[in-house]
Amino acid sequence: MESLNNLLLSFAVFTMLSLSNCSNMKNNHVDNAITLDTTMIKALCPPGKNIFTGGDGAISIVVDNHKSLWLWGDSFMGEVVNNQRGDSVTNPLITGNLFVELDDEKPTTICGGTPQNPQPVIPSDSIDGFLAAYWPHHGFVENNILHVFMVRIIFDPSVWFVVDKPAYFRMSLPDYTLIDSQELASFPVNKIWYGFGFFELEGYYYTYGWTESREMHAARAQLTDDRLQGWEYFDGTNWNSDPATSHKLPGLDMRISTQFSVFPYKNKYILISQDGNSLSNNIYSFIADTPTGPWYNKKLLYTAPEPAADSRVYTYNAMAHPQYDQGNRLLIGYSVNAFIPKDVWEDASIYKPRFIRVPYDYILN
Repeated sequence: MESLNNLLLSFAVFTMLSLSNCSNMKNNHVDNAITLDTTMIKALCPPGKNIFTGGDGAISIVVDNHKSLWLWGDSFMGEVVNNQRGDSVTNPLITGNLFVELDDEKPTTICGGTPQNPQPVIPSDSIDGFLAAYWPHHGFVENNILHVFMVRIIFDPSVWFVVDKPAYFRMSLPDYTLIDSQELASFPVNKIWYGFGFFELEGYYYTYGWTESREMHAARAQLTDDRLQGWEYFDGTNWNSDPATSHKLPGLDMRISTQFSVFPYKNKYILISQDGNSLSNNIYSFIADTPTGPWYNKKLLYTAPEPAADSRVYTYNAMAHPQYDQGNRLLIGYSVNAFIPKDVWEDASIYKPRFIRVPYDYILN
């Protein structure tokens, strides 16, 4: 078990190194109006037993005016004592996914199995004898149904891992019982991992995806009989039902991260992404006048300081959480992880997201 947990956390490091080229970007100027936020992680990870204590991903979906669902990738549950999690035998890593429902400031951890023996919400399975886990992308809630996309990761020792097919899951609220799931028919055709930035506009639900070369693409569908159907793909000019016609969105001069956010704000659309070059700590914004771009007004919002202050760690996959706006400031979180797996047990503060608040005026002007 210990070797498996070490392998899984090492895999997160390897992912960052293998999917993209190393970045040599230096720290740049950061607007003084951008501030740290320490309240959100305290709400998500309060003291207690048999609860969520840390993870990566940090993806949020609005449930109602008071409640958001936070989706996590590989996670920990249990108790933290003196900033420690014990060891990988007594407190194993939950591979795949875990949910936290945050009702105002009251968190409820949602897992498979039991709180004493937690399992992923969407269970892992086996492909040709290899462990296959589901990592969350993004989604939305409508008519008391959670619509969420996840990607299957296959742990094949001969190649280390395979980022496999994305899938569309429906779950009933309030108990998050699985209704059904289906693989995306578009993936074998265009090899695009969709599932980020869901929002509704004029009867369509828009979502965005990334390619292996980290280009960003857009797709949309209508919600018919409580299911996303009639998919269309942006071909560079129009929407087309053939997924092979999908074209990268214009205006982006950097590789997109494997997690990112797109959302409407007033009469614009905002993209938040960490630089997709591996181990870059720079978080950027772009804006567009339409859901499909062209994207412009690139801004360096923040350079995460953690690696400079602590060489044990690295940062990745910044995400926006606009439902938590305060005083015209956008909440953005990014994940932090350790190069040496045992460090996340010995120092529980590492494997938790950090949050900042960015003025919208800085993004838009």
